[in-house]
Amino acid sequence: MLFRSQHINKTEDINNNIFRNPFLVEQGQYTDHLYLRKVIQEQMSYLTNDRFRFYSTAWSSVSVKNEFLLGSSFSNYLERSASKLFAVNMKIQKIWVNINPQGAYQQRHMHPEYDAAGTYYVFCPHNSGDITFYNPSPVVEVFNKTRPFYQFTYTHRPSEGDMLIWPGYLQHEVSYNYTDATRISISYCLNAVIK
Repeated sequence: MLFRSQHINKTEDINNNIFRNPFLVEQGQYTDHLYLRKVIQEQMSYLTNDRFRFYSTAWSSVSVKNEFLLGSSFSNYLERSASKLFAVNMKIQKIWVNINPQGAYQQRHMHPEYDAAGTYYVFCPHNSGDITFYNPSPVVEVFNKTRPFYQFTYTHRPSEGDMLIWPGYLQHEVSYNYTDATRISISYCLNAVIK
């Protein structure tokens, strides 16, 4: 897969902080954010149904299609934004909502069956869970014990309206929500469209 140069719309320069892997951060670029937030809030009783319980601390609609998001202005925005990072058009393969109240977290994982993954922060109080990415080189993890100048992780402190996209092979985790507020995000996986 070909990647375009790293594209960052944030004031911090993370070009050297994400292990030379493609990574996109857009902040506040989605113009229908407030409408999307309203749509999610209207779906809360459905999204917090017991069948969507996740780690017994949160809810995730990853097991269903979430048709209310597919074909929306948000999914169109997401696919357009992904094209800024990848040299081919990208298509959403999976999209879901995460509801993370106090105490919720997400263990280290990746999405290697997809070309790209990401998260959009619908409602994100300060200190409600940072996302940490791990250097994909196993050698760096080993060296980090004796040579801490090899960057092993990159942590992003999200804000409401942040949209992140990264390669599906990049391991990541979300830290504990220390607030009494609920963090709401939309996660997604995309594949390149090969004609």
